[in-house]
Amino acid sequence: HGADGLGPDCSDPADDFRSLADFVRVALDEPDSGGISRVLNMFDIRVTIDGHVTCPTCSGRGLLPDPTVRRPDGPRRQGVLCRDCRRYRYLPTITIHGHIPTPRNSNTRPGPGIPFVIRLGRTNDTNKAHPRI
Repeated sequence: HGADGLGPDCSDPADDFRSLADFVRVALDEPDSGGISRVLNMFDIRVTIDGHVTCPTCSGRGLLPDPTVRRPDGPRRQGVLCRDCRRYRYLPTITIHGHIPTPRNSNTRPGPGIPFVIRLGRTNDTNKAHPRI
């Protein structure tokens, strides 16, 4: 491993990124050891909740019909908890910003990293789903 403990001192960027992916996988498998914090700091992760949209699964009701449960006094059915919004009735739209660390070895100077943006949820403008990356 290199001086920072994140990967080997080698000149092949693909090997560096594979080593980084292995480090992240191990760190996230052991969340009690502070692995999640180390990964969030290493990737300079910033999460923003952009807004909320009505849950498309339950149409904002928070409950889904349960065909197996009937009330004794008639055909009215009790609902089951919506698996997506958990009766909150809305889902957040989230944007995640960060930087993938660049390979660090004796031949290159570490840079700010490769920036990335991930958007999850639905936009408030068009109500179209963001791609899940």
